[in-house]
Amino acid sequence: MVTTDHMEATRLLRLIAGDGPVTFQTFDDDQGLKRKRLACQRHGSLAQYGARLDSLNADGAGIFFMVNKGNGKGRKAKDVLDVRALFADLDGAPLKPVQNGPLQPHAVVETSPGKYHAYWCVEGVPLDAFKPLQKAIAARFRSDPSVNDLCRVARLPGFFHRKHGGAPFLSRIVELVDLPRYTFEQVTTAFPVALSQQHATKRREGIAEVIPKGERNTSLLQLARGFVNKGFALPEACQRIQRINAERCDPPLCATEVDGIVRNAFSVAPKGDLPLPLSVFDSPDYRSLPGNAQAIVNMAYRRLAEGGDGTVCLSPSDLAPTMSVGTFRANVKLAAAAGFLMKVEQGRFGQLGNTVDRYQVTTRGGVR
Repeated sequence: MVTTDHMEATRLLRLIAGDGPVTFQTFDDDQGLKRKRLACQRHGSLAQYGARLDSLNADGAGIFFMVNKGNGKGRKAKDVLDVRALFADLDGAPLKPVQNGPLQPHAVVETSPGKYHAYWCVEGVPLDAFKPLQKAIAARFRSDPSVNDLCRVARLPGFFHRKHGGAPFLSRIVELVDLPRYTFEQVTTAFPVALSQQHATKRREGIAEVIPKGERNTSLLQLARGFVNKGFALPEACQRIQRINAERCDPPLCATEVDGIVRNAFSVAPKGDLPLPLSVFDSPDYRSLPGNAQAIVNMAYRRLAEGGDGTVCLSPSDLAPTMSVGTFRANVKLAAAAGFLMKVEQGRFGQLGNTVDRYQVTTRGGVR
């Protein structure tokens, strides 16, 4: 007789929660019956409640755990103290794009035959960043878009899944890797949610509301070439084109194919000229700037082609990896102090997503 596998469950719990307590949740796997006696919530360790969970599982309950850290008092958003991991419920979407994605998942769990959950363990992710990051992951991999609430639970491997009828399926870990937790900067770079910048991109590029089959590859390639000419780095261009593909292409291309389109665009040298006025280039203010600050001014003028309002979005990723985040920020301040840039919109992270700083580029050529 096949039994539950607590070792399998422990492997995932230790990866995500370390030795900390976990909020366990059970529900009736038979959605038609929804037996209340099978609904149970416990806070603690698998060692404490494993026998009880085994009994409920044998009676037909699905065994779940709250991915994020709770206060042990309940399972609502207000009870969540810390973001432990980002995750995707692929719900039948292909696993390969996740495995080939910008960040390797720490774990992949097969919850039912051919259906997977992927986990990225994190640190330093603000609570209000969780929902937009989850939505960005869903858009990237076509996973379940509803999986974005802080108190969301996920099926625990090592226990039986009976939801879809037929023979019970013992959920199992198919991948688990020992990697450092990803930082907030890493996950926001890999799964960007810059809505204000995203909306500006749509407006300025004149993207069609729907890109139909037969036009998808050509349209995405043209957009990617535009990003090449404007000086975007390959990773950021990939992320932007992936968003456009997910939201505008009908049907969307697979993520791997989209990445290939962008790489193809970047295989050709950029075209066009740097629109840096000679009045700027020859000004004492420009010449006295350090090289990194000059590079930021150059990038700002290069980005002016994005629109006619004289403003540009600038972020540390624009000049990575040649310039660190700290160096970028310090030199933006120098460029602003010299009169070449004026911040008109402060970037922030909230429920609506991440916005990068927006700057007005001087029309005075830096001459004061």
